[in-house]
Order: sequence, then structure tokens, then C-alpha cells
Amino acid sequence: MKNVFDIDDKLLAKNPVNIAWVNLSEEISKFLPVNSISINVIEYSCKVHLYEKKIEWDWMDKVDCYLGIPEYIETENDLYKVKYKIFPLSLVYQIAQLSTNNLHFSLRFEPNIENEVYILHFDYETFTEHLSSFERGLENNLEYWVPKSTLKWKARVKKIKDNPYKYSDFRENTQLSHYYYTRHKKNIRENIIRAIIKENFDYSIGQDYGTLEHLKKRGDFEDITEAFNYSDIPTLYDIENDAEDDKKENNIISFNNLFPTLNSFGVEVIHYHLILEIQFEHDTTNYIFEQELDFLNKIISNTNNRLLKKFGYLSREEQVLKE
Repeated sequence: MKNVFDIDDKLLAKNPVNIAWVNLSEEISKFLPVNSISINVIEYSCKVHLYEKKIEWDWMDKVDCYLGIPEYIETENDLYKVKYKIFPLSLVYQIAQLSTNNLHFSLRFEPNIENEVYILHFDYETFTEHLSSFERGLENNLEYWVPKSTLKWKARVKKIKDNPYKYSDFRENTQLSHYYYTRHKKNIRENIIRAIIKENFDYSIGQDYGTLEHLKKRGDFEDITEAFNYSDIPTLYDIENDAEDDKKENNIISFNNLFPTLNSFGVEVIHYHLILEIQFEHDTTNYIFEQELDFLNKIISNTNNRLLKKFGYLSREEQVLKE
């Protein structure tokens, strides 16, 4: 039997398929955390990938997946700064799945309405969670996402559902668009609101980390503090909008681009208020939540009721009636 295996080893070493499998395993291993992923998993996944890609059924086989790109790289123009390698998404996804390792990888995304090509960064868990959400949405033509589900849109979604392999480019672009506009940019908007509320709360209690030290020396800071306690949502919007104009920033994640109108800002503030309420209900001893919520309640109470309705605000009584 030993001689049989010896002969098999020699034959396998010369087999083109085996050579491709070994080369692919060695190449992708250079860009994976091999201390936490077994080489057995990598080799098995490469073997399965090379065999199954001939069947032409997995749309991820046709999607470029970038390994080795750090998260500070945000656009295609910056790729020259780093060493990276492109592999099929299906292979990377299967290795992450089999190894139960939360692998980090990146995908190329070119929005239809923006003059830029982005590198979107994922980990296995984030991608899988969004993948499931996206596929559930496909059942209803993603109608909750688009303003109007036209016949052209439904035809596009039908192609993705009926033949995802053939229309893998549609599938990838649509899914990444969905992620970019409903998750990625939404997270950035929430980040900005959180920072604005925290900063203005600090101003309202007289803490400015030295930013307005000259006003304290002149004795004018108390007026600033009092003014923040009487601010409303339009005032906060004007302050941030004017500050952005002064900096002359025009990148896609700047305040002006993410909040082009007062309404877009107000809706996000109200949403953050709801999040804070929920967080405080689950952690009533957290004085940071409590202080920020008190401050935000002041901002809301100072805001015109007509505007609040436009932003989607519901009082506690209205929430109860709605439920």
C-alpha cells in the first residue's frame, strides 16, 4: 500500500489541477491570518473553489475581493500606497465560513451618481449580515429602499434573482449600493450627530476643552453657554453648516454633503434622540446617557412644533397612542 501512495504522490505533484491548487493555497495564505486559520481549511477551500468554478453557478466567483488593504484606504486612487492581492470573493468567503474567522476584506464600488471609485471594507460577520438582509429584500424587489419601484428597476432585480451568475456585475453593484447608502453613509451621519450633540452639551455646561479659552478670559463665555441652552435644531444646523463653509470642505462625507438640507439634519437628530431614549431605558444608571438626553430634550423643546412633525418627532403620548 505504501508504494501505491508513493506513486499517487508523484502523479499528483505533476497534475495541473493539483499544481494550481497548491499555488493558489500558497498565494492566498500570504494575505490571511494563518495563525488563526488552519492550512487545512485554506487548502480544502482552494481545492473546492477550483473545481466548482467550472460549474459557473456562484456569482461570487466573478467578484474581485481585495486582501491586504488597510481601512484607511478609501478610494481606488490610493491603492498604489499598499501591497494587496485580488482573489475571488467566493474563495475568501468560504475560507472565512469554514474557519469561523471574522476575516477582513475589501470590495471595489463605483457609485452611479458619484465621480469616485470607493474601496469598501468588510469583515465576514458584517458582510454576511448584510447579505442576508439584502437577499430578503430582493423578494420584494428592494421596494423599501428605492423611492419608486419602476418597471426598469423590477426588471433589473428580476435578472439578479433569476440568474445571479450571469448578472454578477448587476448583483455586486446593486448590493454594494444598498450597503453604501443604507448602512455605510448612515453610520457616518450618526457619527456626526453624536459628535455634535456631545460637543454642544459640553459647551452648555461650560466645558470646551480650551477651544473658547479667550472668551472665558474676556468674561463672554457665560453668554455662549446660555445661548447653547436655548438652541434649537435649526440653530445647531446653521452652526455646523457655517463651520463647514469656513473650512471649505467638499468631500463626499463632509457635513454639507451628508446633510444638504435642514430636514435631512433634523430627521437624523430625532433618530438619535430615539436611540438615546432606548439606550437609557436599558441602562438607567448611565449618567452620560441621562445628561445627553436631558440636553437633547431641551433642544427639541426649543424647536418649532411644525418642524418637529416634519422631522418625524413623536412625543411620549403620541408614541403610546401609535402603539
